[in-house]
Amino acid sequence: MEQRKFGDTDISCSALGFGTWEMGTTQYGEIDTAEAIKAVQRAIEYGITLFDTAECYGPYTSEELLAQGLGNRRGDVVVVTKVGFRYHEGLRGNDAFAGRDASAEYITDRTEGCLARLDTDYIDLLLIHWPDHATPHEETIGALEGLKVAGKIRHYGV
Repeated sequence: MEQRKFGDTDISCSALGFGTWEMGTTQYGEIDTAEAIKAVQRAIEYGITLFDTAECYGPYTSEELLAQGLGNRRGDVVVVTKVGFRYHEGLRGNDAFAGRDASAEYITDRTEGCLARLDTDYIDLLLIHWPDHATPHEETIGALEGLKVAGKIRHYGV
């Protein structure tokens, strides 16, 4: 698998990435979690080192399954995840979405949740999934910079 530099970062990863949205939704049928975990492992065997997920995929399911699939290979791959949605707790799928939130407190809290679900100390690239126009950009960027300084994320974007 061809490896490439990731934008203007110090990260190198596979030219093809593995998206995990389907691992977190039942829109196309029930999820076979064992097969989803095997798919992640098989992708690594074939040289895929870029994995894209988001806490809203499920919500939470794809991050949890990705962590299980990566196991002790976390340091060998690049993980991208996304935050910025509020949820109605206890609901799944599209019914769970309660709106956008990129406030500093929410982004920081949600990132901690992503780290726990992904079973990792850092996220290579954290994205704000969809812009939150009600929160000043400076507030969001301040939170992201704080997470970067703390070593919890390596890079961020929208």
